[in-house]
Amino acid sequence: MTHSCRHACLAILALLIILGVALSVDSITRPPVAAASHEIGAGLMRRPATPTRTRTPLPIRVFGRVTDARRAVVVQARVCVLGTSLCTITGSYGQYTLTGVAAGSRTIRITHGAYAAREITLVLRAGQVVAHNVTLAPLATVVPTRTATRTPTPTVTPTRTAVPGISYAAIPAGASLDAYRIMRTEVTNAQYRACVVAGACTPPRVTTHYRDMARASHPVVYVTRQQARAYAAWLGGSLPSAAQWVRACQGDDGRLYPWGDSAPDAARANYRTAGILDTTIADSYPAGASPYGVRNMSGNVAEWIEPEASDSGQPPAHGGHFASGAQFITCGARSGQGLGNGFSNTIGFRVIIADP
Repeated sequence: MTHSCRHACLAILALLIILGVALSVDSITRPPVAAASHEIGAGLMRRPATPTRTRTPLPIRVFGRVTDARRAVVVQARVCVLGTSLCTITGSYGQYTLTGVAAGSRTIRITHGAYAAREITLVLRAGQVVAHNVTLAPLATVVPTRTATRTPTPTVTPTRTAVPGISYAAIPAGASLDAYRIMRTEVTNAQYRACVVAGACTPPRVTTHYRDMARASHPVVYVTRQQARAYAAWLGGSLPSAAQWVRACQGDDGRLYPWGDSAPDAARANYRTAGILDTTIADSYPAGASPYGVRNMSGNVAEWIEPEASDSGQPPAHGGHFASGAQFITCGARSGQGLGNGFSNTIGFRVIIADP
């Protein structure tokens, strides 16, 4: 081997040794690529857990209306979901609402002291709204057996219909009038509805107030005098004459207003100065009652009377109304000039019956 060839081989050998040492050092100081890639991949795959959502069941509502088998409205029936503490009482027109009834097959029990209890089963689903009507059968009246010793002479009395909430004030004979009884309040929407349900009356000519549940205890309005007569006949009575109405309002001392001669105020009557300018509950203003305890004879609504021969051409209603001034709510004041036998949102009525 020549001298130059030997030098070249030695140089190549030295280079290979240096390269081998460098590769060994790099493998000691640098972590394995596979391990690093595994850690990075694991980090990318890790995601936060999705929280579990709990769905709130949609509420269930059950609407109902309870009447008796003869179509008269049943009031204050008790309605309960069996197996729960969920109960309610029906409103003035026999209606009720149950909210929060659990889904599934539910039995609803309706009870009233004068009727046989009734149970109905409903299959309810979440979010469902159920409306239905229920009729109750009146309980049979047990008449005890009696041994008659003689046949008494029958006493003929007018057929009278009893309506919840109606009471009468006794007006004694006087001022050329026989004794009679007069309703303590004006006929309300709820009381008039009982006659409509019974088929003896027709709804008011305008039913906005009549169908408003918030006005069930307000005087019925938008009825004609003929409709008022039909209701009075259904009760077994009549509309008062002018003389009967005035006597019930002022008694025998000729007072100006039902409560006396002092000027009206917001505690005694619903009239223009009181600022309500709408009907109020018929059984209100006890401070403004007449000597016989008859209420709202001044203001609230004027009231139909039965005209007499001397009333020809006179206005048809007594007592003034919620928009009348003080001088038009006296016991002798009349209103509705030119109305004739029409109807108005300011005119209602009350009924009288013969004193038994």
